[in-house]
Amino acid sequence: MTKHTKPLKHYTSSAFVFTNQLPAKVLLVHHKKFDKWMQPGGHQEEWENPVEAAIREVMEETGIDIAPYLASAHPIDEHAALIPQPAYLLECLIPKHGHEPEHYHLEQSYVVRIPETPVPRKAHSEHGARWFQAEELDGIDMFPNVRMIVQQELAKV
Repeated sequence: MTKHTKPLKHYTSSAFVFTNQLPAKVLLVHHKKFDKWMQPGGHQEEWENPVEAAIREVMEETGIDIAPYLASAHPIDEHAALIPQPAYLLECLIPKHGHEPEHYHLEQSYVVRIPETPVPRKAHSEHGARWFQAEELDGIDMFPNVRMIVQQELAKV
């Protein structure tokens, strides 16, 4: 058996959440470790599929429930279910941080359009979650891939 030398890969899920009315807004959270604004998301737990993880992560980071707006798994039979495809599948290199070695996130990102919902005060203060209009995005720090996807999705409205 050969020992692998490449960085490990972790399964992650996220959701790009947009308002479904004009002017369109995107819900972003401030990531403290990277000091950047990005979509809510994180690691999938062993018992979750990507949709369940995206729903949980958005709720944990923003206090907003996207479950009613995101399709769930559709059972085919007792052995299989169709899981909705993510809109984006990304492989993102995560640098070493503290005791955590360099690794990749295999990011499964969903796009959800919902009525604008106030960000609960607790989520706003803990995670820096807030809605942004398109003209506000130039003034905030984001990863290039996040900026590209947000701009693509806002252009569809």
